[in-house]
Amino acid sequence: MTEPLDMAVNVFMNVFMPVVAAGCAWLGWTSLRRPRRSPLIMQGPGWLVRAWGLGYLLLGVGLAAEEVGRMVGEEPVWPSGPIRWIAGPLVVLSMLAGAVWRWRERHAGRVAGERRPV
Repeated sequence: MTEPLDMAVNVFMNVFMPVVAAGCAWLGWTSLRRPRRSPLIMQGPGWLVRAWGLGYLLLGVGLAAEEVGRMVGEEPVWPSGPIRWIAGPLVVLSMLAGAVWRWRERHAGRVAGERRPV
């Protein structure tokens, strides 16, 4: 019973992970090229959107390198680890900075006297 399940999981992973890798790389590349057309979750100044796009591009390249290595039966490629250590914090920190930037933009119009009483 576990053999068909293992085979289904392997087929799913061999199809799904390259699609995820290509999607991450495509999303990162388009955000690098056109920062004004970035997804809604990553709106902000151009440098911030480009940092997010670079992180996603590196993440996609790292996933693709690892999957290609796995498909040919070799040990995972060595650059995929360092790429993930760079791409992960880059994506997370740029998303946090984007959230702070959007929060500041929303609250910039408030006057100090408009605070509600405690």
